[in-house]
Amino acid sequence: MKKIDSYTKKIFSLPRGINSDGNIQTLKLLKKKITGLNIKYFKKRKVFDWVVPRRWSLIDGYISDIDNNKKLIDCKKNLLHIVQNSENIKKTISKEKLFKNLYFQKEKPNSIPYITSYYKKRWGFCIKYNDLKKFKKKKYFVRIKAINKNKPMPYGEIFIKGKSKKTIYLTTYICHPNLANDNLSGILMLSNLVRHLKSESKKNQLNYSFCILFISETIGSMLYIDKNLNKLKKNFVAGYVLTCLSNGKEFNIISKYKENLSFKFLVNFLKVGKINHKIRNWTVRGSDERQFSSPNVNLPFVCITKKKFGEYKEYHSSSDNLDFFNISNYNHSFVILKKFLNFINEQEVYCSKIKGEPFLSKRGLFTNISSSFKKIKNQDLVLNVFDFCDGKNSILDISKSIGFSENVIKKIINKLDRQGLIKKI
Repeated sequence: MKKIDSYTKKIFSLPRGINSDGNIQTLKLLKKKITGLNIKYFKKRKVFDWVVPRRWSLIDGYISDIDNNKKLIDCKKNLLHIVQNSENIKKTISKEKLFKNLYFQKEKPNSIPYITSYYKKRWGFCIKYNDLKKFKKKKYFVRIKAINKNKPMPYGEIFIKGKSKKTIYLTTYICHPNLANDNLSGILMLSNLVRHLKSESKKNQLNYSFCILFISETIGSMLYIDKNLNKLKKNFVAGYVLTCLSNGKEFNIISKYKENLSFKFLVNFLKVGKINHKIRNWTVRGSDERQFSSPNVNLPFVCITKKKFGEYKEYHSSSDNLDFFNISNYNHSFVILKKFLNFINEQEVYCSKIKGEPFLSKRGLFTNISSSFKKIKNQDLVLNVFDFCDGKNSILDISKSIGFSENVIKKIINKLDRQGLIKKI
C-alpha cells in the first residue's frame, strides 16, 4: 500500500456491526477485489449459549439544541457517536436523562469511545469528554433511527484449492466501523493475502488448501464453528486470526496450545527469520482465537497481531482513525505474513500409515539380532524419525527435536515413505 486510497477510505467509512447491512456492503466491496469470494449467511437465531442479534442498520442519529435545531452530536460525522445496536428514539428529553445515556472517557478527553450493546436493549450516544461543555441547557432533542430486523448474519468465505485437501484457515473480523488498526488493517491484510494465494494457486504452487473467512467477531465465529465443525476437524492443519496489523514493528502471538502445527509453523518461521515477536499469555486473548480454541471445540487457532487490542491508548476510540493507520507498519506486516504463508506452504508434515511401532527388521532398517549386540547404521535415528511422524511435526520440528539436520531427516523420511510406512498429510 502506497497511500490511503479511496477504496481504503470507503471500507473504513462503512457502517459495520455484528449483523449489519454495512457488513454486506463491505463484503461486496471485497468481492470486487477478490474473485471467487462467496457472500454467505448464517440463518440460525441461537448458537451454543448465545442468541444471535437481529440485523441492525443505522440510518441517522443526532442530539440537537431544541432552540435552534443545531446538531451538537451527529453520527454522519462519526459512526462511533451511536452505541452499536441502539434502540430507536425520537423525543425531547431532560439534560439529566440524556447524561444517563452518554458515554465518554475522561482519560481520553478528545476521543469518542466505541461502545456496543448487542445483547441488552438500550440507546445511547458516545461523545468526547471535552464536548460535555456543549450541553448547557435543560432539554435536548435526541434522534436515533435504525432498521432492526430478524435477518441472517452475513459473512465471506473463499476456498483456494491446493494439491492437498489439508487446509490452512485464515480469518479476520468485519464488524468494527470507523476503526483503522482494529480492524480495517485485518480486513485489508487478509484481502491482499488472498490475492497472493490465488496467484500461487494459478501457478500450481499451493501444496495446502486455504480457507479464508471474513466474519463478525465472537458470534460469527461461533456460528461458523457450529455449522462446520466436522469439516474443520477433518482436514485442519493450522488456523490464524489476523487483527491490529497497521501499528507497531513487533508481532504479538497468542495461542492456547503450543504442541500443534499452527503454533510451531509460526514460531519456527519467526525464529528462522529473526523477526521480532513476543509470545503472549493466553489470559490476554481477545479475538476469535477464543472461540476456535474454546472447550469442546479445541481447534488450535493462533492470533497474530502487532499493537495488540486493548494495549494502545487509541484502542476502541475515534483516535484509531486513518491518521493512526501507519502505512509503513502495515506494509511490513504484509511482507512478513506473505513470507509466512510461503513458509507454511513449504513445510512437509508426515504421519504414520500403521498403528504401533513398525517392524523395521524385515525391511532391513533395524538389526534382526539383539540391538545391544549389533546395530545397523542409523537404526535408532530411523525409529526416532518415524516416532515423530505423527501429523503434528514438520521436518523442521523433527530436526530440532532429535538434533540432526533437515537434509538428514529428509533422507530418512524418503526411506520410510518408500517402505509405505508414512504418508504426507
